[in-house]
Amino acid sequence: PYIPEHYLEEIKGIAEGAGVDEETILHVNCIVDRLQMVLCSTVVAAGDATRDGEVYFGRNLDFIGRNVLHRTTVCLVYEPTGKTPLVSVTWPGLVGVLSAMNRKGVCGATMMIHYGSEAQPGIPYMMMYRDALVAADKTSDVADFLALSKRTVPNNFTVVDATGTSEVIEYDATRLARRPANKGGVCSTNHFRSGTLKGVGWNLGASRYRTLDEFLRVKHGEIDYEPVRQAPRDPAPPWQPHAHSVVL
Repeated sequence: PYIPEHYLEEIKGIAEGAGVDEETILHVNCIVDRLQMVLCSTVVAAGDATRDGEVYFGRNLDFIGRNVLHRTTVCLVYEPTGKTPLVSVTWPGLVGVLSAMNRKGVCGATMMIHYGSEAQPGIPYMMMYRDALVAADKTSDVADFLALSKRTVPNNFTVVDATGTSEVIEYDATRLARRPANKGGVCSTNHFRSGTLKGVGWNLGASRYRTLDEFLRVKHGEIDYEPVRQAPRDPAPPWQPHAHSVVL
């Protein structure tokens, strides 16, 4: 009941076009609100933190691929009427986004929080992120949108815009905190760091966070494309996820 009508129409169209029943496509678009097996990282560097003053957003999406997803990754362009177009790095059948950038340069990427409890009633978060990004002119617009949304599960969402303004939005179903960049850099993994949310969920990704945080401090003023491309990478865990690294 919380899914906007335009997504239900898209799900229906995908099902018809693919010859798959509509309920399956609906489940595919809601599964990440139940799945707790994702280990992701993001790092943003901009302004004085970089060698050239450019904005860099590195993102590693470690997702269980079942020997399928690595062969089907696509870039989809959404052009909603009256709203800002965006491009999403995704897989066929998804109507929401996990990693995306809109035409105005606002980028966002999610990192799941492993929390061990049931999802709350609300809009599936991939759809929430897409709606937030097509309505955003700047980084703060995304946090404002998420704050007013009916949220399902705890998550981190890293956002940066064309000016280099960035922050990590940390939230659960009832609380939301904003962790802004420090000296042009910010990073995030799969746990909360804001005071109001510390202790919610499992403390996963702490070592990855320390690695990225040290990278931002040690490389401050020297960061460009190549170190950002390499920074989020970790040795693959034993269950061998699908991973794609993106620099937006």
